[in-house]
Amino acid sequence: MIGVHLATYFGLKEAIIALLKNRNDQDCRDTYGRTPLWWAVREGHEAVVKLLQERDDIAADSKDEYGWTPLWWAARGGYEAVVKLLLERDNVAADPKDEYGRTPLWWAAVRRLKGRRWSNAAVVCGSKRTQSGREAAAGAGRRRR
Repeated sequence: MIGVHLATYFGLKEAIIALLKNRNDQDCRDTYGRTPLWWAVREGHEAVVKLLQERDDIAADSKDEYGWTPLWWAARGGYEAVVKLLLERDNVAADPKDEYGRTPLWWAAVRRLKGRRWSNAAVVCGSKRTQSGREAAAGAGRRRR
């Protein structure tokens, strides 16, 4: 991790603004291929995500080495507002699959079935989905062996 990664991880909006003004790379990757936007999403820092996703030169759909995108983590973490922010972009795929075939909609369905954080997650992720909510919910109950 470098400075801009740490600033996004901790949600330090003013530090991020300063780093970006000094031409730090907003899409630099850490050892696992994770960008500053990825870390801001992972930690649920909505204001930082909004700051970064408003930039045209940000790779909002970048995958890390496990196939996890910022949208994937937002759905997994139950960050409804962050999911909505990311889905506003035209260059964010709503159904990226990780190495196990899990999509953001799958995670939203899991959260809905377990009653965690927000109950309308499948509806939010489903606004741009290709998989039906019923299919995601059915897959959410299956265990990997």
